[in-house]
Amino acid sequence: MDIQVTINSITGQTPYEIYLCQGDGTGCFYMTTISTLPYVFNIPPPYNSSLEYMLKVIDNNGCIIDGVKNVDMGITPTPTITNTQTPTNTPTNTQTPTNTPTNTKTPTNTPTNTITPTITPTNTPTNTVTPTNTVTPTKTTTPTKTEVLTQTPTNTVTPTKTPTQSVTPTVTPTNTLTPTVTPTNTITPTVTPTNTITPTVTPTNTITPTVTPTNTVTPTTTTTNTPTNTITPTNTVTPTATSTVLYAYILVDTSATQAKLNLKNWMTSQGSTWTGWNQVPAAPSLTQGTFDAQLNAYLAYSGWTGDLASGKEPAIIQAPICLGSCSGTDSYGNPVAQNIFQTAQIPVGAFTAISNNWVTIFVPTNATPGQKYSHITNGSSAGGMISRTMNTGYNSLIINYSGSTNIPIGTYRMYTTYLSTEFKLGTSALPNYFRGGTLVNI
Repeated sequence: MDIQVTINSITGQTPYEIYLCQGDGTGCFYMTTISTLPYVFNIPPPYNSSLEYMLKVIDNNGCIIDGVKNVDMGITPTPTITNTQTPTNTPTNTQTPTNTPTNTKTPTNTPTNTITPTITPTNTPTNTVTPTNTVTPTKTTTPTKTEVLTQTPTNTVTPTKTPTQSVTPTVTPTNTLTPTVTPTNTITPTVTPTNTITPTVTPTNTITPTVTPTNTVTPTTTTTNTPTNTITPTNTVTPTATSTVLYAYILVDTSATQAKLNLKNWMTSQGSTWTGWNQVPAAPSLTQGTFDAQLNAYLAYSGWTGDLASGKEPAIIQAPICLGSCSGTDSYGNPVAQNIFQTAQIPVGAFTAISNNWVTIFVPTNATPGQKYSHITNGSSAGGMISRTMNTGYNSLIINYSGSTNIPIGTYRMYTTYLSTEFKLGTSALPNYFRGGTLVNI
Protein backbone atom coordinates (compact mmCIF):
# COMPACT_ATOMS: atom_id res chain seq x y z
CA MET A 1 0.00 0.00 0.00
CA ASP A 2 1.46 3.37 -1.03
CA ILE A 3 1.66 6.06 1.61
CA GLN A 4 1.99 9.53 0.19
CA VAL A 5 3.49 12.37 2.26
CA THR A 6 2.71 16.01 1.37
CA ILE A 7 4.61 18.89 3.05
CA ASN A 8 2.76 22.09 2.29
CA SER A 9 4.67 24.63 4.37
CA ILE A 10 7.65 24.85 6.74
CA THR A 11 8.61 27.96 8.70
CA GLY A 12 12.37 28.07 8.87
CA GLN A 13 15.52 28.76 6.89
CA THR A 14 15.93 26.87 3.62
CA PRO A 15 17.21 24.40 2.56
CA TYR A 16 15.46 21.64 4.58
CA GLU A 17 16.77 18.08 5.09
CA ILE A 18 13.90 15.56 5.13
CA TYR A 19 14.18 12.34 7.20
CA LEU A 20 11.64 9.53 7.78
CA CYS A 21 11.83 7.44 10.98
CA GLN A 22 9.99 4.72 12.82
CA GLY A 23 7.40 5.93 15.29
CA ASP A 24 9.86 5.62 18.20
CA GLY A 25 12.44 7.82 16.43
CA THR A 26 14.70 4.91 15.40
CA GLY A 27 15.56 3.68 11.97
CA CYS A 28 15.68 7.19 10.47
CA PHE A 29 16.77 7.43 6.88
CA TYR A 30 17.47 10.44 4.70
CA MET A 31 14.89 11.19 2.00
CA THR A 32 16.05 14.40 0.29
CA THR A 33 16.96 18.08 0.68
CA ILE A 34 14.37 20.63 -0.52
CA SER A 35 14.15 24.40 -0.88
CA THR A 36 10.67 24.87 -2.31
CA LEU A 37 7.24 23.82 -1.06
CA PRO A 38 4.86 22.03 -1.31
CA TYR A 39 6.84 18.80 -1.53
CA VAL A 40 5.21 15.38 -2.09
CA PHE A 41 6.84 11.97 -1.86
CA ASN A 42 5.82 8.32 -1.37
CA ILE A 43 7.28 6.21 1.43
CA PRO A 44 9.30 3.59 -0.43
CA PRO A 45 8.91 -0.13 0.28
CA PRO A 46 9.63 -1.98 2.42
CA TYR A 47 9.14 1.00 4.81
CA ASN A 48 5.54 1.59 3.77
CA SER A 49 3.98 -1.10 5.96
CA SER A 50 4.23 0.60 9.38
CA LEU A 51 1.23 1.92 11.26
CA GLU A 52 3.23 4.80 12.74
CA TYR A 53 5.95 7.16 11.41
CA MET A 54 8.06 10.05 12.57
CA LEU A 55 8.81 12.80 10.04
CA LYS A 56 11.91 14.87 10.92
CA VAL A 57 13.01 18.11 9.21
CA ILE A 58 16.26 19.98 9.87
CA ASP A 59 16.44 23.54 8.49
CA ASN A 60 19.55 25.53 7.55
CA ASN A 61 19.77 26.97 11.08
CA GLY A 62 19.75 23.53 12.68
CA CYS A 63 16.13 23.84 13.85
CA ILE A 64 14.65 20.32 14.19
CA ILE A 65 10.96 19.69 13.60
CA ASP A 66 9.68 16.16 14.16
CA GLY A 67 6.22 14.70 14.48
CA VAL A 68 4.91 11.21 15.16
CA LYS A 69 1.77 10.10 13.35
CA ASN A 70 -0.24 6.93 13.82
CA VAL A 71 -1.61 6.16 10.40
CA ASP A 72 -4.82 4.64 11.75
CA MET A 73 -5.70 6.79 14.80
CA GLY A 74 -4.25 10.25 14.13
CA ILE A 75 -1.85 11.64 16.74
CA THR A 76 -1.21 15.31 17.29
CA PRO A 77 2.43 15.90 16.33
CA THR A 78 4.85 17.36 18.79
CA PRO A 79 7.20 19.82 17.08
CA THR A 80 10.57 20.62 18.57
CA ILE A 81 11.77 24.20 18.02
CA THR A 82 15.38 25.13 18.53
CA ASN A 83 16.98 28.62 18.48
CA THR A 84 13.83 30.48 17.58
CA GLN A 85 13.01 34.06 18.48
CA THR A 86 9.32 34.55 19.09
CA PRO A 87 7.83 37.97 18.23
CA THR A 88 4.74 38.97 20.14
CA ASN A 89 1.86 40.64 18.33
CA THR A 90 -0.91 41.85 20.60
CA PRO A 91 -4.37 42.41 19.14
CA THR A 92 -6.38 45.26 20.71
CA ASN A 93 -10.16 45.39 21.25
CA THR A 94 -11.33 43.35 18.28
CA GLN A 95 -14.83 42.02 17.94
CA THR A 96 -15.26 39.74 14.95
CA PRO A 97 -18.62 38.07 14.57
CA THR A 98 -18.55 35.51 11.76
CA ASN A 99 -21.45 34.01 9.87
CA THR A 100 -20.38 30.90 7.98
CA PRO A 101 -22.75 29.33 5.44
CA THR A 102 -21.73 25.73 4.51
CA ASN A 103 -22.49 24.17 1.14
CA THR A 104 -21.90 20.40 0.99
CA LYS A 105 -21.62 18.08 -1.91
CA THR A 106 -20.34 14.49 -1.98
CA PRO A 107 -17.67 13.74 -4.57
CA THR A 108 -16.62 10.27 -5.71
CA ASN A 109 -14.23 8.55 -3.32
CA THR A 110 -10.76 7.86 -4.65
CA PRO A 111 -8.66 6.08 -2.03
CA THR A 112 -5.20 7.55 -1.67
CA ASN A 113 -2.86 7.85 1.28
CA THR A 114 -2.16 11.58 1.89
CA ILE A 115 -0.12 13.40 4.53
CA THR A 116 -1.41 16.98 4.51
CA PRO A 117 0.08 19.48 6.94
CA THR A 118 -1.76 22.77 6.54
CA ILE A 119 -0.68 26.18 7.81
CA THR A 120 -3.50 28.69 7.92
CA PRO A 121 -2.55 32.34 8.66
CA THR A 122 -5.35 34.33 10.21
CA ASN A 123 -5.03 38.09 10.44
CA THR A 124 -8.14 38.71 12.54
CA PRO A 125 -9.09 37.00 15.79
CA THR A 126 -12.47 35.45 14.90
CA ASN A 127 -15.37 34.25 17.01
CA THR A 128 -17.04 31.67 14.75
CA VAL A 129 -20.47 30.12 14.92
CA THR A 130 -20.31 27.28 12.45
CA PRO A 131 -21.14 23.59 12.14
CA THR A 132 -17.51 23.10 11.11
CA ASN A 133 -14.31 23.68 13.05
CA THR A 134 -14.06 26.71 15.38
CA VAL A 135 -10.74 28.40 16.17
CA THR A 136 -10.51 30.79 19.09
CA PRO A 137 -7.12 32.52 18.75
CA THR A 138 -5.17 33.93 21.63
CA LYS A 139 -3.55 37.37 21.61
CA THR A 140 -0.06 35.91 21.19
CA THR A 141 1.80 34.40 18.30
CA THR A 142 4.43 31.65 18.27
CA PRO A 143 5.66 30.63 14.85
CA THR A 144 5.50 26.77 14.83
CA LYS A 145 6.70 24.29 12.29
CA THR A 146 4.59 21.12 12.06
CA GLU A 147 4.63 18.13 9.76
CA VAL A 148 1.65 15.78 9.93
CA LEU A 149 1.42 12.30 8.43
CA THR A 150 -2.08 11.46 7.24
CA GLN A 151 -3.38 8.31 5.61
CA THR A 152 -6.34 9.30 3.52
CA PRO A 153 -8.27 6.55 1.74
CA THR A 154 -10.57 9.18 0.23
CA ASN A 155 -10.10 12.50 -1.50
CA THR A 156 -11.19 15.50 0.48
CA VAL A 157 -11.26 19.05 -0.90
CA THR A 158 -11.89 21.59 1.81
CA PRO A 159 -11.66 25.19 0.59
CA THR A 160 -12.92 27.44 3.32
CA LYS A 161 -14.14 30.99 2.83
CA THR A 162 -15.60 32.63 5.87
CA PRO A 163 -17.55 35.93 5.68
CA THR A 164 -16.38 38.04 8.58
CA GLN A 165 -17.50 41.53 9.49
CA SER A 166 -14.96 43.04 11.86
CA VAL A 167 -14.48 46.23 13.78
CA THR A 168 -10.71 46.05 14.05
CA PRO A 169 -8.73 49.04 15.35
CA THR A 170 -5.65 46.76 15.45
CA VAL A 171 -4.81 43.90 13.09
CA THR A 172 -2.72 41.18 14.70
CA PRO A 173 -1.56 38.33 12.54
CA THR A 174 -1.90 34.91 14.18
CA ASN A 175 -0.11 31.96 12.63
CA THR A 176 -2.45 28.99 13.00
CA LEU A 177 -1.35 25.50 12.08
CA THR A 178 -4.29 23.33 11.01
CA PRO A 179 -3.31 19.70 10.49
CA THR A 180 -6.17 17.84 8.75
CA VAL A 181 -6.55 14.09 9.08
CA THR A 182 -9.17 12.73 6.70
CA PRO A 183 -9.85 8.98 6.57
CA THR A 184 -13.46 8.94 5.36
CA ASN A 185 -14.36 11.74 7.68
CA THR A 186 -13.07 15.33 7.71
CA ILE A 187 -11.24 16.25 10.91
CA THR A 188 -9.98 19.82 11.13
CA PRO A 189 -8.32 20.46 14.49
CA THR A 190 -6.75 23.90 14.90
CA VAL A 191 -3.70 24.51 17.08
CA THR A 192 -3.16 28.07 18.35
CA PRO A 193 0.36 28.42 19.77
CA THR A 194 1.31 30.87 22.51
CA ASN A 195 4.46 33.04 22.61
CA THR A 196 6.77 30.33 24.01
CA ILE A 197 9.99 28.76 22.83
CA THR A 198 9.27 25.16 23.77
CA PRO A 199 9.76 21.70 22.35
CA THR A 200 5.99 21.18 22.48
CA VAL A 201 3.01 23.15 21.25
CA THR A 202 0.87 24.50 24.10
CA PRO A 203 -2.52 25.60 22.78
CA THR A 204 -4.37 28.02 25.02
CA ASN A 205 -7.62 28.02 23.10
CA THR A 206 -10.25 25.44 22.27
CA ILE A 207 -9.59 22.99 19.44
CA THR A 208 -12.95 21.81 18.13
CA PRO A 209 -12.61 19.01 15.59
CA THR A 210 -15.68 18.29 13.48
CA VAL A 211 -16.19 14.75 12.21
CA THR A 212 -18.10 14.49 8.94
CA PRO A 213 -19.08 10.88 8.09
CA THR A 214 -19.07 11.63 4.37
CA ASN A 215 -16.55 13.15 1.98
CA THR A 216 -17.47 16.79 2.14
CA VAL A 217 -16.53 19.72 -0.04
CA THR A 218 -17.14 22.78 2.10
CA PRO A 219 -16.73 26.04 0.22
CA THR A 220 -17.11 28.95 2.60
CA THR A 221 -17.13 32.54 1.46
CA THR A 222 -15.22 34.90 3.71
CA THR A 223 -15.68 38.65 3.46
CA THR A 224 -13.88 40.80 6.00
CA ASN A 225 -14.81 44.44 6.43
CA THR A 226 -12.32 46.07 8.76
CA PRO A 227 -13.01 49.71 9.55
CA THR A 228 -10.12 51.46 11.26
CA ASN A 229 -10.95 54.21 13.69
CA THR A 230 -8.14 56.77 13.84
CA ILE A 231 -7.94 59.45 16.49
CA THR A 232 -5.80 62.37 15.38
CA PRO A 233 -4.67 64.54 18.31
CA THR A 234 -4.74 68.27 17.69
CA ASN A 235 -2.01 70.34 19.24
CA THR A 236 -3.39 73.71 20.24
CA VAL A 237 -0.97 76.52 20.86
CA THR A 238 -2.37 79.02 23.31
CA PRO A 239 -0.62 82.37 22.98
CA THR A 240 0.49 83.91 26.25
CA ALA A 241 0.16 87.61 26.60
CA THR A 242 3.46 89.09 27.63
CA SER A 243 3.52 92.58 29.01
CA THR A 244 6.73 94.58 28.71
CA VAL A 245 7.45 96.75 31.73
CA LEU A 246 8.52 100.26 30.76
CA TYR A 247 10.45 102.67 32.92
CA ALA A 248 11.44 106.29 33.14
CA TYR A 249 15.21 106.65 33.64
CA ILE A 250 16.49 109.43 35.96
CA LEU A 251 20.15 110.55 35.48
CA VAL A 252 22.05 112.96 37.71
CA ASP A 253 25.00 114.79 36.06
CA THR A 254 27.12 115.66 39.11
CA SER A 255 29.48 118.63 39.38
CA ALA A 256 32.18 116.64 41.21
CA THR A 257 35.53 117.49 39.59
CA GLN A 258 36.76 114.01 38.60
CA ALA A 259 33.29 112.89 37.47
CA LYS A 260 32.99 115.98 35.26
CA LEU A 261 36.40 115.31 33.68
CA ASN A 262 35.70 111.63 33.00
CA LEU A 263 32.36 112.40 31.36
CA LYS A 264 33.92 115.19 29.28
CA ASN A 265 36.67 112.89 28.00
CA TRP A 266 34.10 110.26 26.99
CA MET A 267 31.86 112.73 25.17
CA THR A 268 34.83 114.26 23.35
CA SER A 269 35.97 110.79 22.24
CA GLN A 270 32.51 110.29 20.69
CA GLY A 271 32.86 113.50 18.63
CA SER A 272 30.38 115.53 20.71
CA THR A 273 30.95 119.25 21.25
CA TRP A 274 28.55 119.13 24.22
CA THR A 275 30.24 117.28 27.07
CA GLY A 276 27.74 117.55 29.95
CA TRP A 277 25.43 119.87 31.87
CA ASN A 278 28.30 121.24 33.96
CA GLN A 279 30.51 122.10 30.98
CA VAL A 280 30.59 124.74 28.25
CA PRO A 281 28.34 124.74 26.35
CA ALA A 282 26.02 123.84 29.24
CA ALA A 283 23.18 122.39 27.11
CA PRO A 284 22.98 120.07 24.08
CA SER A 285 22.06 121.17 20.57
CA LEU A 286 18.41 121.89 19.60
CA THR A 287 19.03 120.53 16.08
CA GLN A 288 17.44 117.05 15.85
CA GLY A 289 20.36 115.21 14.20
CA THR A 290 23.05 116.72 16.41
CA PHE A 291 20.90 116.36 19.53
CA ASP A 292 20.29 112.67 18.75
CA ALA A 293 24.04 111.97 18.34
CA GLN A 294 25.02 113.89 21.49
CA LEU A 295 22.42 112.18 23.72
CA ASN A 296 23.24 108.71 22.30
CA ALA A 297 26.83 109.24 23.50
CA TYR A 298 25.61 110.63 26.83
CA LEU A 299 23.33 107.65 27.56
CA ALA A 300 25.96 105.11 26.44
CA TYR A 301 28.58 106.37 28.91
CA SER A 302 29.75 103.46 31.09
CA GLY A 303 30.26 105.67 34.14
CA TRP A 304 26.61 105.77 35.31
CA THR A 305 27.43 103.32 38.13
CA GLY A 306 27.22 105.24 41.42
CA ASP A 307 30.94 104.61 42.14
CA LEU A 308 31.54 108.21 43.20
CA ALA A 309 34.92 107.46 44.80
CA SER A 310 36.27 106.39 41.40
CA GLY A 311 35.08 109.54 39.70
CA LYS A 312 31.92 107.98 38.27
CA GLU A 313 28.45 109.49 37.95
CA PRO A 314 25.49 108.63 40.25
CA ALA A 315 23.63 105.42 39.40
CA ILE A 316 20.63 105.58 37.07
CA ILE A 317 17.27 105.46 38.92
CA GLN A 318 14.27 103.67 37.36
CA ALA A 319 10.59 104.58 37.82
CA PRO A 320 7.94 102.10 36.53
CA ILE A 321 5.21 103.28 34.16
CA CYS A 322 1.70 101.78 34.21
CA LEU A 323 0.31 101.13 30.70
CA GLY A 324 -3.22 99.90 31.50
CA SER A 325 -5.58 98.71 34.26
CA CYS A 326 -3.90 101.13 36.63
CA SER A 327 -5.14 101.43 40.19
CA GLY A 328 -3.97 101.81 43.74
CA THR A 329 -0.98 103.74 44.98
CA ASP A 330 2.75 103.45 44.40
CA SER A 331 5.34 102.67 47.07
CA TYR A 332 5.33 106.31 48.21
CA GLY A 333 1.54 106.61 48.55
CA ASN A 334 0.83 108.51 45.31
CA PRO A 335 -1.84 107.31 42.82
CA VAL A 336 -0.79 104.93 40.06
CA ALA A 337 -2.05 106.44 36.81
CA GLN A 338 -1.84 105.30 33.21
CA ASN A 339 1.27 106.52 31.29
CA ILE A 340 2.51 108.42 34.34
CA PHE A 341 5.84 107.26 35.77
CA GLN A 342 5.53 106.42 39.45
CA THR A 343 7.24 108.19 42.31
CA ALA A 344 11.01 107.69 42.44
CA GLN A 345 13.46 108.87 45.10
CA ILE A 346 16.96 110.27 44.72
CA PRO A 347 18.28 109.26 48.14
CA VAL A 348 20.75 110.90 50.46
CA GLY A 349 24.27 110.01 49.33
CA ALA A 350 23.33 109.61 45.66
CA PHE A 351 25.82 112.40 44.98
CA THR A 352 28.26 114.33 47.19
CA ALA A 353 28.81 117.56 45.24
CA ILE A 354 27.19 120.32 47.27
CA SER A 355 25.48 121.99 44.29
CA ASN A 356 24.91 122.02 40.51
CA ASN A 357 23.82 118.39 40.13
CA TRP A 358 21.57 118.39 37.05
CA VAL A 359 18.67 115.92 36.79
CA THR A 360 17.38 114.80 33.38
CA ILE A 361 14.62 112.22 32.80
CA PHE A 362 14.38 109.94 29.76
CA VAL A 363 11.01 108.31 28.95
CA PRO A 364 10.27 105.81 26.11
CA THR A 365 7.89 107.32 23.57
CA ASN A 366 5.72 104.15 23.62
CA ALA A 367 5.07 104.77 27.33
CA THR A 368 3.20 107.96 26.40
CA PRO A 369 1.84 107.12 22.91
CA GLY A 370 0.91 110.29 20.99
CA GLN A 371 1.69 112.42 24.02
CA LYS A 372 4.54 113.96 26.01
CA TYR A 373 4.98 115.46 29.45
CA SER A 374 4.46 119.20 29.67
CA HIS A 375 5.00 119.05 33.45
CA ILE A 376 6.78 116.74 35.88
CA THR A 377 6.50 117.03 39.66
CA ASN A 378 9.33 116.99 42.18
CA GLY A 379 10.06 118.02 45.75
CA SER A 380 11.77 117.12 48.99
CA SER A 381 8.78 115.07 50.21
CA ALA A 382 6.78 112.42 48.32
CA GLY A 383 3.49 113.99 49.35
CA GLY A 384 4.48 117.62 48.73
CA MET A 385 5.85 117.62 45.16
CA ILE A 386 5.44 120.68 42.94
CA SER A 387 4.60 120.66 39.20
CA ARG A 388 7.58 121.81 37.11
CA THR A 389 7.39 123.10 33.52
CA MET A 390 9.46 121.16 30.98
CA ASN A 391 11.66 122.81 28.34
CA THR A 392 9.47 122.67 25.22
CA GLY A 393 12.46 122.74 22.88
CA TYR A 394 13.98 119.54 24.27
CA ASN A 395 10.78 117.58 24.92
CA SER A 396 9.94 117.98 21.21
CA LEU A 397 13.11 116.21 20.06
CA ILE A 398 13.66 112.44 19.70
CA ILE A 399 16.55 110.23 20.83
CA ASN A 400 16.87 107.02 18.79
CA TYR A 401 19.07 105.22 21.28
CA SER A 402 21.07 102.38 19.70
CA GLY A 403 23.56 101.69 22.48
CA SER A 404 23.95 98.45 24.41
CA THR A 405 24.44 99.78 27.96
CA ASN A 406 22.45 101.43 30.77
CA ILE A 407 18.95 101.53 29.18
CA PRO A 408 17.18 99.43 26.50
CA ILE A 409 17.50 100.28 22.82
CA GLY A 410 14.52 102.39 21.77
CA THR A 411 13.07 105.83 21.09
CA TYR A 412 13.07 108.33 23.97
CA ARG A 413 12.22 111.93 24.89
CA MET A 414 14.37 113.94 27.30
CA TYR A 415 12.76 116.07 30.01
CA THR A 416 14.57 118.95 31.76
CA THR A 417 13.71 122.34 33.33
CA TYR A 418 16.81 123.95 31.77
CA LEU A 419 17.33 126.99 31.74
CA SER A 420 15.17 127.03 34.85
CA THR A 421 17.01 125.44 37.78
CA GLU A 422 14.26 123.41 39.52
CA PHE A 423 16.03 120.21 38.39
CA LYS A 424 19.47 121.45 39.53
CA LEU A 425 19.88 119.96 43.00
CA GLY A 426 22.28 120.28 45.91
CA THR A 427 22.93 117.83 48.72
CA SER A 428 20.64 119.84 50.97
CA ALA A 429 17.67 118.91 48.75
CA LEU A 430 18.10 115.17 49.36
CA PRO A 431 16.16 113.03 49.49
CA ASN A 432 14.28 114.35 46.46
CA TYR A 433 11.26 112.79 44.75
CA PHE A 434 10.10 112.81 41.12
CA ARG A 435 6.82 111.67 39.53
CA GLY A 436 5.24 112.03 36.08
CA GLY A 437 2.90 114.97 35.69
CA THR A 438 0.72 116.44 32.95
CA LEU A 439 0.54 114.86 29.48
CA VAL A 440 -0.28 116.83 26.36
CA ASN A 441 -0.86 115.71 22.76
CA ILE A 442 2.08 116.00 20.40
